[in-house]
Amino acid sequence: MDFGGTGRAADSSAPKPANAARGLETPDGHAIHYDESGAVIGITLLGVRHALERDGEITLTLPAEHLVADDLHEMLLAA
Repeated sequence: MDFGGTGRAADSSAPKPANAARGLETPDGHAIHYDESGAVIGITLLGVRHALERDGEITLTLPAEHLVADDLHEMLLAA
């Protein structure tokens, strides 16, 4: 996981970075990035430092679309 110098954003992506075909914003203001086949290839978390200082945790509400654990497995292992 790569945290920006300001601590405002954190990015995690699959081991082989790919260009996102599309992205969806989560209800929490984060973003999930998909490749052309619909597989998750990255997640951008916004307001990381603020959320951790305020709440002690980061909330990520996944879109109701079609995320399954297998889509996230490789990316989360890389983080």
